[in-house]
Amino acid sequence: MADEEKLEKLLIQIIRKTTEGEIKWKLIPPPVNLRSGTDDLINNFFVANYKGKPIAVFERRFEGFIVEVEQTYWDSRPCFAFLSPAGTVIWETSELSTQIAELYDAAKESAADVDGILDSLLD
Repeated sequence: MADEEKLEKLLIQIIRKTTEGEIKWKLIPPPVNLRSGTDDLINNFFVANYKGKPIAVFERRFEGFIVEVEQTYWDSRPCFAFLSPAGTVIWETSELSTQIAELYDAAKESAADVDGILDSLLD
């Protein structure tokens, strides 16, 4: 179990460095080990390097079932992960979902180069 306080501190640092443009994120297909043996959907998988370590943030969408009314529904949760040098997820968490959701949004904006697009459109 990861130390939640350390994880929160790390996420805050990564969010800050992402919003300041020091960390650049890329959108890539999710690794096979996240898709194998599950019906979960991972549409956006963002990767970056932080202090030489590959990291990722993504949204896991999954189907749930309410037994009482026999109804399925879709839900999602943001996830943060450490990757191996080969790009395989070696650890992931959805704890601290508020911070991870904020990082996910920042990574999405970074990968899309929203500021660069806005600058070029405003010139």
